[in-house]
Amino acid sequence: MNTSSLIMLILFGLFNHSELFAKPQELAFHNVSLIPMDGTSQLIKEQVVIVKEGKISQIGHKNLINLSEDTRIVDGSGYFLMPGLVDMHVHWWDRSDNSALFLHEGVTTILSLGEFPGTNMIPLRTKSRRLDYLGPTIYTSGRRVESNREYTVEQIETLVEENYEQGFDLVKVHADVSPEAFDALHAKAKSLGIRVAGHAQREVGMAPAYRHQQDIVHAEEYMYGAFIPTGLLKIIVLFTLPTSLIMLLIFLFWKRIFSDRKHVASFSRNATKLLSRLKKTTFLFFLTSLIFLIILLLSIPPMFGIWAGKTPALVTTSLLSLCLLGIFGYSAKNIFHLWSESSILSTQRVKLSCVAIGMLFVSIISLASLPGLWRSSDSGLEDIAQETADAKIWITPNLVAYNSLGKNVRTERFHYPNSRYLTPAMRNYWFARSAIPPSLNFLSPLIKEAFDNQMIIMKKLIHKMHDKGVPMLAGTDAGIVGITPGLSINEELELLVNSGLSPYEALKTATYNPSIYLEEIPNFGSIKIGYTADLILLEKNPLDDIQNVEDKVGVMVKGNWLPKQMLEKKLELLAESRR
Repeated sequence: MNTSSLIMLILFGLFNHSELFAKPQELAFHNVSLIPMDGTSQLIKEQVVIVKEGKISQIGHKNLINLSEDTRIVDGSGYFLMPGLVDMHVHWWDRSDNSALFLHEGVTTILSLGEFPGTNMIPLRTKSRRLDYLGPTIYTSGRRVESNREYTVEQIETLVEENYEQGFDLVKVHADVSPEAFDALHAKAKSLGIRVAGHAQREVGMAPAYRHQQDIVHAEEYMYGAFIPTGLLKIIVLFTLPTSLIMLLIFLFWKRIFSDRKHVASFSRNATKLLSRLKKTTFLFFLTSLIFLIILLLSIPPMFGIWAGKTPALVTTSLLSLCLLGIFGYSAKNIFHLWSESSILSTQRVKLSCVAIGMLFVSIISLASLPGLWRSSDSGLEDIAQETADAKIWITPNLVAYNSLGKNVRTERFHYPNSRYLTPAMRNYWFARSAIPPSLNFLSPLIKEAFDNQMIIMKKLIHKMHDKGVPMLAGTDAGIVGITPGLSINEELELLVNSGLSPYEALKTATYNPSIYLEEIPNFGSIKIGYTADLILLEKNPLDDIQNVEDKVGVMVKGNWLPKQMLEKKLELLAESRR
């Protein structure tokens, strides 16, 4: 490390030390337009908000509030005051402190849903509640239900008990488990009074999460579980594709399979005619089933999905399924007549039966896939939204994470404009990652289109869920590849507005709603007397344009006022210390 970097690192450590900041004192935002985020979208002008000892102590019209001489005054004329933002899905992957990143974007509370191995979040969770801690208040899950591990009922109950006894805020489900273990997990959590949130049971669909009222931390989970569940999709592919190829082989080696050289001369004229028809329908069935499977995979999330939700693809797939059933019916009729032919050998009858059974199963599977396929239509998305509302679960859309995957579908090394704020270890990890192997570069346009189309479906689904009254939380997966802590909340709010929420409704997911979700008695997320003084002073009204939330005059965290210049300085020192 060179001398200048060492000096900057020391300065950052000193600058970040709480003693260099004034202790929380009585401070007043004077003549400010107030956006209280208290469940209503009102804007209250010419207000005074007094902060004392880290709490909001008084609110009122500027003509009705008397300020003491010792009160520090922040002139709010022409500015807008709103609660600090909450990111309800971050990952504390490394042991470094990203508080400067979060505070720079007005994120004053976070929910960590996965940490660097060995990181003990409970002491940090406790420390984050001190008034002199200049960082976001931290809520956190504990040891989660991991992927690639088989849990017994006893093991999963122990995991829930550990989360509860160690003081974590919820249990995170990150993988599919057996139905027995899943039921036991939720029964134990319910008995202890600890929340469960996380991924869906992708193999079997959304039903288990609905049944146990498990909150979902990605709208992406609906791509895996709400249409054709991953487990069923595997069955469809693993049965349809081999059966179709067998039909092709039967067509190609027809004579060898159905003709007995000693017996061929004895085939009746009618049997020969029926066999000729069956040969043609066998090839037609192979071709139709293969086209059906290809269009299905291109029309169903989360596969390639470039045609998901598009009416022409849905209609075409449905017609192909009916064609398969029709071809099977015609073939079965010919096979039935062949069975009655005395010139057909018993071994040939067995082979003909196998052809009929294969066609029947593929036809049934194709028909069984149609309801799930059509759920990507507007009416189907309406049904999914209603199911979610009926289940009374919370949704964290986390659109920014999925959108990031789509933006970074490429084979060259990643390049992120904000990577200078990352630790060297994390920066190297990000740069080393690529979305697809170089050998699959030719697929990148297709994959990019699939991501874009599925983002459209998720936005539609979020809009319909909102219309149905599904409660939502803003979360970003900050810390995973491509998602910079703090900065990601701005993009998430924009994506929510693009999904059909108003700016107020989007802000509600990052202020008012998290407070209700995390606390039995809310004490943050709104501007109310007695609430924690986590506040953002903005130059422009975010209710007019959600992007206005980025134009900050300053941020207050636990009563500590950090003007814009100070936030910028902290961010630059952070970047310099991580060179």
